[in-house]
Amino acid sequence: MYKIKRTIYGFKLIFGGYIQKQEIHDWINEIENELSSITNNFGIIVDMSAIKTPQPILSEVTVISQNLRKIIKTRGKHRLVIALNDKSVIDQLNKISKDYGFYERERYLNARKSFTWEKKAIDWVVNAKDPDIKQDDLQAAFV
Repeated sequence: MYKIKRTIYGFKLIFGGYIQKQEIHDWINEIENELSSITNNFGIIVDMSAIKTPQPILSEVTVISQNLRKIIKTRGKHRLVIALNDKSVIDQLNKISKDYGFYERERYLNARKSFTWEKKAIDWVVNAKDPDIKQDDLQAAFV
């Protein structure tokens, strides 16, 4: 199951249940169509916290994030957040994004760990307030 919602900052994509390959294909077509009219700055928040799989979902998340990168590459400035419930997948995706140069525009948040993940996501896509910088780290930088 997936939903695509237009928001004031861009789009919120929600994935839940068990994701089938055909659903990912349908989603790619639909999001390409939605983004075809966007030419200015925008943000995308992807909520994958309700996905149900017996194994970590790294492959599904990778397919979705790769397709998002490809689709939005030529459409204005953007920031992307993907919220998940699996810390090991988040750690792997953070490493990949840093190794391949995506980290400048992407963040991965642990929806299970933080009740405020959605506020952090909006702060990132709208205001570039980095959710990976803890407030203590920020204050220490100015001392």
